[in-house]
Amino acid sequence: MFNEFISKHGQNIIAFALPSAVFIYWLIKTSFGRTSLLNAKSRRNDMPLLFPFAAILFWLLSTIILGIATDPLTKSLSEKNRILISNCTQMILYLCVIALILVAIRRHFCRGLIGLGFRFRQLPKDLLYAGIGLFSIQPVMIVVLAITVSIGKLLRPDFDITPHPELQLIIYQKDTLVITTIFINVVIITPVIEELIFRGLFQNIARTYLGRPWPVVFLCSGFFAIFHGDPAHWPAIFVLGALLGYSYEKSGSLLRPIFIHALFNGSVLLLNILAPQPA
Repeated sequence: MFNEFISKHGQNIIAFALPSAVFIYWLIKTSFGRTSLLNAKSRRNDMPLLFPFAAILFWLLSTIILGIATDPLTKSLSEKNRILISNCTQMILYLCVIALILVAIRRHFCRGLIGLGFRFRQLPKDLLYAGIGLFSIQPVMIVVLAITVSIGKLLRPDFDITPHPELQLIIYQKDTLVITTIFINVVIITPVIEELIFRGLFQNIARTYLGRPWPVVFLCSGFFAIFHGDPAHWPAIFVLGALLGYSYEKSGSLLRPIFIHALFNGSVLLLNILAPQPA
């Protein structure tokens, strides 16, 4: 019976055990995280307190206005063309918002973009540690998702965690161009804009006023989770946000959380693309 269980679930056990071992090693080495950010330095800036809120409000309002403006123009088009136009205009808008935020950062941060954490010389190291960080946090996210589903079903028997709208498009759209625009949006542009706002702006302004890194990481992770709308996703997104915030404080590089965010989004998209499609 044991041999049968191992033959059935052996690969899943190994896939769960390896990242768990890395995470447990980190917990032991850092005294459950207490010593992990002792040397984390805040990034000097004179950013106004309300600037992060103004940036996210501008981003959200401009996205809504863009949707309202383009909707009447695309009503007569096919679903494929509507999705393509929506994705392309959204990409252009997000790039404009990113450019405006970068201009503001150059003005308000000591050493500008370098002071914020755009250090391209350590790009290979950031990419390596981004992969290790995301790999090690997988068991925590799986457990959190399982607990969320269990609690949800206790409260409501038909409870389920619905996929993100972009994932639903990936599942039901088979057009290569549509999938490509979704991939660019979700894996490249969205991680940059979200990390600029939540880690680059909110986490830095919170660090200026609160000082200690871990409370700031958890505060911004909570805000990051709530921003994503669906309460069923909040616990798992909070865990991801904590990893993103920790990696930023630990490395001082904004590239590291951007890479983690991109790898996470990309792996989720890839799994949905490769998964068997519903009949």
